[in-house]
Amino acid sequence: MRLRSALGGSALAFTAGFNVANVGAVADRVAASYGIGLGVVGLFTTGLFVTHAALQVPMGRLSDRFGARLVGALGLVIVAAASAGALGWKQAWFAIGMRVVAGVGTAAAFVAGAEYTRATIGSAVAQGLYGAVSMAAGGLALALVPLWDSWRAPFASAAAVAAAGVLLVASAPRGPERPPPTRGLATVVDRRLLPLAGI
Repeated sequence: MRLRSALGGSALAFTAGFNVANVGAVADRVAASYGIGLGVVGLFTTGLFVTHAALQVPMGRLSDRFGARLVGALGLVIVAAASAGALGWKQAWFAIGMRVVAGVGTAAAFVAGAEYTRATIGSAVAQGLYGAVSMAAGGLALALVPLWDSWRAPFASAAAVAAAGVLLVASAPRGPERPPPTRGLATVVDRRLLPLAGI
């Protein structure tokens, strides 16, 4: 059971890390294929990062509400669909748009995966492994994506990685039941913290 939990969490981490580096691994090829400069190719990853970064907290809230496994799996589905969609039309603006959508999925996968790993395995080693898998995925993207000689390589590989991740997450056990979150004061308006502000 712990192995299936680790594989499910790792699949979520791997997809997020892989998508950070997959386009950059073949930036020159993508630029030539699309007839654009490297600066525009950089927007493929920037588009992903914008939504990935902006949605970290909302995805954490969704994980708290609906469960990390479900939110993570939906994130993988979004990444797979957006990456497959980018294969359909060879226009830079369309690919950038699909990467923005993929960033929604990577945000969901990454945040939910961290929570899923904590909830199901709970050890510091497992959480460290989660982070390591995310970082290693970027390195593997740099090594593997250039092996395919096509502008489609970063998108097809991202779709395949996410689809495989969906299967691993689907076979992973559910996380433990959690009590509904309590609604208290937001940290920024909690008066008990005012004495600490003077420090």
